[in-house]
Amino acid sequence: MAVTQTARLPLAPDEAHVWYLLTERLGDLRCLDGWHALMSAEERARHARFVFQKDRDLFLVSRALIRTLLSQYLGGDPAAWTFSRSRYGRPSLQNPPADAQLDFNLSHATGVVTCAVTLRREVGVDVEDTRRVPIEYGLFRHYFSASEVADLEALPLNQRSRRFFEYWTLKEAYLKATGLGLSLPLDAFSICLQPGRRARICFAPAIADDAASWQLEQFVVEGHVLIALAVRRRGPDVAVRVREFESLLV
Repeated sequence: MAVTQTARLPLAPDEAHVWYLLTERLGDLRCLDGWHALMSAEERARHARFVFQKDRDLFLVSRALIRTLLSQYLGGDPAAWTFSRSRYGRPSLQNPPADAQLDFNLSHATGVVTCAVTLRREVGVDVEDTRRVPIEYGLFRHYFSASEVADLEALPLNQRSRRFFEYWTLKEAYLKATGLGLSLPLDAFSICLQPGRRARICFAPAIADDAASWQLEQFVVEGHVLIALAVRRRGPDVAVRVREFESLLV
């Protein structure tokens, strides 16, 4: 199976594109030799080290997705991209083209891979299958902020799981957008969720960041996939487009 090539995708500076791909629609990933050929030698070695097939599948799809997307935005051969990682593990293009000003971020959960793409602005994305059982309730008391824990404790038991995922994905999206990952304590910033209003972020005094510069969004696709986005804004909100990535569904 070959990876479809298309003309360059347009992306405006005031836009954020979010793509998702469900592995259940891809057939038998072990037969997709063309996707394996897109990976670098280092990526193929990492792919081979996964113990479980589902983890190998997710890794393969994530590499095929980002390589294909980069080529659809920037042109070029999907197999030619090389990547580096920051001190905290955030991937970026190594030796990008002179006109490449893309920022991108990947996330995956069981059965789904997502990628967010922007121009010249930090972006982070996180995804969860809300059918998954969340971590034991007592554990996130130690990681979430006091206001988030209070909100969860005020909810009926049958609503806590969904709210947990809403907090978790938004916090992860912000951490990934900053590139700091879990080096930034999860209880050092808070997500404010109110019915009918967009999620907001606020920081403890120890964090030197501007809450007003962050746009947070959440989307539910396929009924159970929750996608969270954190994007740095400079002035008005960016327009967010969420789409299923169909170029690999061939």
